[in-house]
Amino acid sequence: MARRFWPGMALALSVIALAATGCFRYTRTQRLATSGSCTGACEHYLDCKESDSEAARDQCLEECNQIFVYKGEPDRASLQDFEELECEAAIGFVEGDSGHRARADGRGVLRSQTQR
Repeated sequence: MARRFWPGMALALSVIALAATGCFRYTRTQRLATSGSCTGACEHYLDCKESDSEAARDQCLEECNQIFVYKGEPDRASLQDFEELECEAAIGFVEGDSGHRARADGRGVLRSQTQR
C-alpha cells in the first residue's frame, strides 16, 4: 500500500506545483499589464487615490492628453512607465512632492537656485 501512495502523492504535488506556478504567472502578468493610454494612466492614478469621481477622471484625462504627447501623438512609452509606478510615486508625480521644499540660505537665496 505504501508503494502506491508515494507515486500518487508525487504526481499530486507536481500537478499542484504546476497549477500554482501558472496561476502566479498569470496574475502577475495581468497586474503589470499596461495600456500606454491616458485612460489606463488615469485609472491607475485614481485607483491609487481611491477615487471614483467622474469629475476627477475627466480632469485627469484632459490634463493627460495635454501633457503626455510627443510629436502630436500620445507618448505611449511614458504612459506605460507611469502606469508601472507604485501608488505613492504616481500620486507624487501628479500632485508634486510636497514633502521636499527648497529652503532659503543665509542670503535669502533658495538652495535649489544656487545649485544650477
